[in-house]
Amino acid sequence: MTPLKQKIKAALESNPDIDIVYTTSDERVFLTSPSAGNHSRGLADRKVTPYKRTDFEATAKLKQVLTDEEVQAEIDALLAKEEAEELAKKADEKAAKEAEDLAKKEAEEKALKKPNDKMTKDQLADWLNEQDVEFDLDDLKAVLLEKATTKYNELITLTEQ
Repeated sequence: MTPLKQKIKAALESNPDIDIVYTTSDERVFLTSPSAGNHSRGLADRKVTPYKRTDFEATAKLKQVLTDEEVQAEIDALLAKEEAEELAKKADEKAAKEAEDLAKKEAEEKALKKPNDKMTKDQLADWLNEQDVEFDLDDLKAVLLEKATTKYNELITLTEQ
């Protein structure tokens, strides 16, 4: 509120029986038009401005209404922000749960597809044939040891390069 408006408000509050106050260009407030007119004769700008109590109070009420609307808008914005954050949190939690469930399901499926640690001689023979490995069915241990040694040496060679 400007200093002039504060003076007008103070004059109206101090004089409840007066409905109009008058101001001059030097921002002095008068209770009567003749007093303001007499004072303004000595000023370069002789304009006298009347202010009605109802206009002043209506402006103050309008500002209060706007302030209340602004407060409500701020409250609405905060509530919307909180709701958006809550929805985002729930979405993140749901996505994390879905990812965890998917990883668990994939691990279970992989575990089901994993071959047993033990193979029969026939299964081992089939696997060695698929690998194009020559072997003697009676000496499978030597074949597997040779195959493991060869793979190990290949890995060592690759890591040294």
